[in-house]
Amino acid sequence: MREVEKFIGGGEISPFSSGSFWAASLVGLASVVLDIYLVYRHWHTAPIYVAFILSTPIGAQLIYQWFRVLRDCAKLRELRSKSSLEDTKGWSFLDAIERASFRGMIDQLFYSYGIAIFALILIGLLLSRLDGLR
Repeated sequence: MREVEKFIGGGEISPFSSGSFWAASLVGLASVVLDIYLVYRHWHTAPIYVAFILSTPIGAQLIYQWFRVLRDCAKLRELRSKSSLEDTKGWSFLDAIERASFRGMIDQLFYSYGIAIFALILIGLLLSRLDGLR
């Protein structure tokens, strides 16, 4: 909870001050590296459309997701700085919405990167099996 407050609390706070954002970013980096590795490893043995499918839509989507979360977090900080709804005794309605939005964005990153890693591992196994058949 404290990291969410630190993340959302002020206009100058960066999303990189959140541990869960760092963890999601590392999972995303691992999936992008795995995608690049699979393209490099199977470039000459797999059909060209396999390398194209791995490199363009999958890799671009993984990178796009991360930048989209950064953009949405910046919009949350902007909304927070413009907000006149202040509650000194506890959570205001806007605070609850901000916390839920932040958790949702991080969960989206974990989910999309986790599914991508799982799919890339399966694709890598299938491509390795295809290499063995040739």
